[in-house]
Amino acid sequence: MVDGESALNEIITLLISVGAGAIVGFEREYRSKPAGFRTMILVSLGSTLFTMASIKMGSSSAHDRIAANIITGIGFLGAGVIYKDGLNVGGLTTAVTIWAVAALGMMIGIGEYHLVIFSLIVILIILSLLETVQFKIDKLHQKRRYSFKIDKLKNPLSAIENKFLELKINFKNIKTTWNDKEITIVYDLMASNQKLEKFDLFIEIHPDIKEIEQTSY
Repeated sequence: MVDGESALNEIITLLISVGAGAIVGFEREYRSKPAGFRTMILVSLGSTLFTMASIKMGSSSAHDRIAANIITGIGFLGAGVIYKDGLNVGGLTTAVTIWAVAALGMMIGIGEYHLVIFSLIVILIILSLLETVQFKIDKLHQKRRYSFKIDKLKNPLSAIENKFLELKINFKNIKTTWNDKEITIVYDLMASNQKLEKFDLFIEIHPDIKEIEQTSY
């Protein structure tokens, strides 16, 4: 039988869990991410409830077993928001955020509020304040896909690949097709924006490249 004070403390614990999930969820919702406000609240609340349930069971083996299963279950949930988009894998930050919020919920469930407050601040800094840093890093490593149509007789492929090497651009030939008159070749490139701009100037003035399609990732 739970007395009134214990029940009140448990309700306060759950409200703290809801609040922590809501704070992270608001940041994700504001940025229009797949797992937003309600998802983060439920992840935090569910993790707290499972942790509290494991404590009520009394057995130390139950604590370990339930904690391990929370981590496993959250791993499957996070995997559901990861997707492949061209050369990139998307949703990783959202998946890891779900994992971190579950950890917050577990820590709230055992009453480690000082760790929760500190971790919550760190999570918000990583998700919001460090986005500018991430943007600058991404500018240093652009990923693009180029599709060239070239005259089969003139075939400037060696000149194109030599330019890659000269500019120190990482490249991968992912597809080559041809007919009687022309060759179509597709490259995936990764380099700084400055290097890719120099390569763009090169291919714009090259007389043997008939058609170019370019996609950024």
